[in-house]
Amino acid sequence: KKGEFRLFILLKMRIKIKGELMKKTVDLVKGDIFKTLLTLSIPILGTSFIQMAYSLVDMMWIGKVGSAAVAAVGTASFFTWFGNSLVMITKTGAQVGVSQAIGKKEDKKKDIYIHTSIFMCIIIAIAYTSFLLIFKDELIGFFKLGDREIISMAMSYLVIVSLGMICAFLNPQFTGIITASGNSKLPFKVNTIGLIINIVLDPVMIFGIGPFKAMGVKGAAFATVLSQITVTFIFIYVFWKMGYRINKKSRKYLDRDSAKEIIKWGTPSAAQNCLFSFFAMLIGRIIAAWGATPIAVQKVGSQIESISWMTAEGFSAALTAFVGQNYGAGQCARVKTSYKKTLMLSSMLGIFA
Repeated sequence: KKGEFRLFILLKMRIKIKGELMKKTVDLVKGDIFKTLLTLSIPILGTSFIQMAYSLVDMMWIGKVGSAAVAAVGTASFFTWFGNSLVMITKTGAQVGVSQAIGKKEDKKKDIYIHTSIFMCIIIAIAYTSFLLIFKDELIGFFKLGDREIISMAMSYLVIVSLGMICAFLNPQFTGIITASGNSKLPFKVNTIGLIINIVLDPVMIFGIGPFKAMGVKGAAFATVLSQITVTFIFIYVFWKMGYRINKKSRKYLDRDSAKEIIKWGTPSAAQNCLFSFFAMLIGRIIAAWGATPIAVQKVGSQIESISWMTAEGFSAALTAFVGQNYGAGQCARVKTSYKKTLMLSSMLGIFA
């Protein structure tokens, strides 16, 4: 009887937690379109700025070490940027699949898209991590930095960040899935925790405070990785509370046809972002011929410039979730109206930026 009572209490708690999480979701197929889009978009914009702030905070503290350190971090960061572009394959694919399944009220299909996309995300992350570690010399050598100190620091930063690359892939993946469900506030809160941890750890690990010794560029890399790992564990906990389990039983949700759909939906967006980061690498290589300071200037400038396209990506993520659910529910008129209103909003913010 005690065992049955405990099981009853656990089930009741799980239902309550799941209910609380569901209350925070926005119903995207009903209500005022402009208000719904704005409610969904603002936390996503905040999440986008937080992702940008990771690199900006690193640059701010590393800047106190010197331009050579900024150049090293900036050079290695091109490859984390490229990784963030690759994850768009599974992130965008999952957002489209999950939101459409919710609109159609197909819970089983939604679970299939969630589990399949996370599995694919992990595979791509492991492959990309292996690529970075195996070809690190050639990748940093591509920029022809010509300064042994900068090359050494860039190599150290790249290796450390690569070891946490799986978290850098999973965090936006979890963010996209939860956003597609109509809950953009939760990912914003979780990512904010990661940013705060990064802000605290950066000066401690770069300059050495208390028991920590000064590690310079390596410290910035460790601070980023530790904050990303924390965010990943929080997301896993949130998913566990929502009733999802990433274990051997998850295999029953893995579906080849759904994987093909995810690739079909996510590849164009990923290709666009990968090309964007690749062209930035080419520009970085050209600038590297003038020395460390121009590289540092270019990297800091690109971080400030990213405010504009990060804003656009925030609206894009909100529109993906909104269109997916309404398309799945057969609300085509709301799809067209949401497109026009989002274009108007992003244009206004683009002019302001």
